[in-house]
Amino acid sequence: MSTFITRLIAFSIGLAAFVSAGNSFAQDIDPEMTDGDDEAEDKIREVPSYQLTAVDGWNLEVSGYLRTRYTRIQNDPDIEQFGRHDGFTLENARLEINGEYDDIGFRFEIDGAVDRVSGNPDMPVADVVARLKDAFGYYQPLPWGRLSIGQFEPPFDVAELRPTEELLFVSQPVVSRGVQGIEGYNVEGLSIARQVGIRLDSGEPFYFQSDYGPGVSYSLAVTNGQSANKNLNDNDKLAYYGRAAFHYGPWVKLGGAAFLNDRTIGVRPNSINRQETGWTADLTLEYADLTVSGNLVQTTYEPEIDVESARTAFGWHAQVGYEEPYIGLQPAYRLSNFDPSSSVGDEDTKSLVFENDALTYHTFGLNYDLEQYPVRLMVNYTVTGEQQQRQLKNDRFDALVQLEW
Repeated sequence: MSTFITRLIAFSIGLAAFVSAGNSFAQDIDPEMTDGDDEAEDKIREVPSYQLTAVDGWNLEVSGYLRTRYTRIQNDPDIEQFGRHDGFTLENARLEINGEYDDIGFRFEIDGAVDRVSGNPDMPVADVVARLKDAFGYYQPLPWGRLSIGQFEPPFDVAELRPTEELLFVSQPVVSRGVQGIEGYNVEGLSIARQVGIRLDSGEPFYFQSDYGPGVSYSLAVTNGQSANKNLNDNDKLAYYGRAAFHYGPWVKLGGAAFLNDRTIGVRPNSINRQETGWTADLTLEYADLTVSGNLVQTTYEPEIDVESARTAFGWHAQVGYEEPYIGLQPAYRLSNFDPSSSVGDEDTKSLVFENDALTYHTFGLNYDLEQYPVRLMVNYTVTGEQQQRQLKNDRFDALVQLEW
């Protein structure tokens, strides 16, 4: 317990220093730039976007963000692989272009800071490369009907669908993102990466009477079921996604989703056919400066042959954040639980790993948005928890600077 208290004290000191630096940075601005002109000040606080009008009639908007993170992971005394790569990471260098022309439009999004994973856990250092993110065109003849085709995020996990620049914490919950090999025992999360296909959705929520009453949103998609930036499907079957949500004004959103994906894993003739099914339910409450949200996610993996056992993964997370009105600090807390093998085959196929691989993470955060600049400062401390048979010492500290345009 004394070690934990010491870490919390160090964490608090780090938070104070980080926010103090942000305040000093903001106070160095020339008062003449903002005093006496409330309208100008409001414009400075907004995230700038660049509106362009092309000669062919397209209305274009260019935006993006840059996120740089510092991470320090506790060195586990028994496993040298964990916690030995502390330092700075370029999380995102995102450029987004949106275009509209009457009822049609497009989104093109590229990120210049994507890790090219080597696939070898003993070689965690990888090249950083540029990768295509969103790339789709759409036709929207009705306010509640938009048809898109291209590469997009399948409508499933609410944590994955939330824009990165709007995250309450430095990274997604462990149930969505999983665990990277340098942080702990490597495990894949339950979020679903972008895929190529066709989608029918409502775009923004459709309210029955006014924006302050009840409303609904929906999204249906058919995709290859193969992850982003792949040139072909992994077989001749398609994946199916469906999501719906009930809204009550901007304050309440209750949603749920399900999917079916028949995958082919590996390279023929040594490939394995596996059916993946999943469901999720989520709730988001926002009122004034208070945000509360959480979700449940489950995915089942069923191979067609007995070489691999059927497995079900289940997890959940709950988080709360509040931006106090005096300084603008936003403390936040998140609790996330993830069991990658909550159910595995029958009793004969269970193993020590499957029975003891559940994770429980407590994340404490503090955020601050500079008033005069589109800059967001974030610090997190995550207390990691594995089951006793696989327990590690790998608590993590993260600090991130985010610049939007």
